Amino acid sequence: MQKKIIIVLSLILCISCLSTVQAADIIPLKIGAGSPGGTWFPMMTATMVIINKYVPGVITSVVPGDAVSNVKNIDNNKFDLGLVYLSTAYEGRMGLPPFEKKHTNVMAIGNYPAGPYQYTVRADSEIKSIKDLYNKNIAVGSRGGGQDTNFQRILAKYGLSYESIEKAGGRLHFLSYDETKSMMKDRLIDMGIFDAYPPDANIVEIEMAFPCRVLNIDSEILNDYLVENPGILGATVEKGVYKGQDEDVHTIAWAPLLAVSENMPEELVYQITRAIYENVKELSQGFKRLEMMTPETAVEGVPIPFHPGAQRYFEEKGVL
Repeated sequence: MQKKIIIVLSLILCISCLSTVQAADIIPLKIGAGSPGGTWFPMMTATMVIINKYVPGVITSVVPGDAVSNVKNIDNNKFDLGLVYLSTAYEGRMGLPPFEKKHTNVMAIGNYPAGPYQYTVRADSEIKSIKDLYNKNIAVGSRGGGQDTNFQRILAKYGLSYESIEKAGGRLHFLSYDETKSMMKDRLIDMGIFDAYPPDANIVEIEMAFPCRVLNIDSEILNDYLVENPGILGATVEKGVYKGQDEDVHTIAWAPLLAVSENMPEELVYQITRAIYENVKELSQGFKRLEMMTPETAVEGVPIPFHPGAQRYFEEKGVL
């Protein structure tokens, strides 16, 4: 009897030790996305599913973030990966505003499809141009995030600033996508920013209350802005995409880059990169726009160094 008890206890101990070893072999990875309700969160959720399925020994989770904080959190090893703008990746590496120091721990895996900033107003609004926002209530995204940063730069091109808007009686609201959508539907704000692929689901939902349209950025201002801000692209929101959109408008587009910590092992980054770009069809089942991804587009215009693991994959594909 005593011998049987010892054997049972030994088996339990072996199973416990095996479980501990297996748990120790699992690498937890954290991906910084955007705010829930926006585009980046489902994009990174789809990416998480692919990584967890095709890269052995990792468990990946997605957490809220934004283009600026994701750079900072990758650099200080709070995040392992994160979606950022090409422009913010470059600014972070170089220590340019809005960053106060160089974030050299941030490296590139590859591009994701670009989407436009949609400066959205009611179709019947008196606001016809960015310059008409000089005294309005405006939702500008999370404080210090990509929406906020780029919008302030666009305003400056029109001779406006947050300070001048507030002095003229306007207000700035730092809100999530869901909060922006809710306040627009309730007519509590005059303009909201949605940086997603048209037709954006948030704007479509707002149009259940009233038609919307997207503001145009004047061509001269747009061209100057693109020259001055590497990694930002031009984009068109086409006529008819929203109920109140009766003409094509031109705007800027964020070009998203999946960034990674320099400290991640080369082989692991290679496996992650290969999993993403060789399973695009399956990846796009989680977010349709991702069907546009290819190794060729992944490396276009990337202004920061590729992680050695990603570089090895793209060199094998003949695109680097």
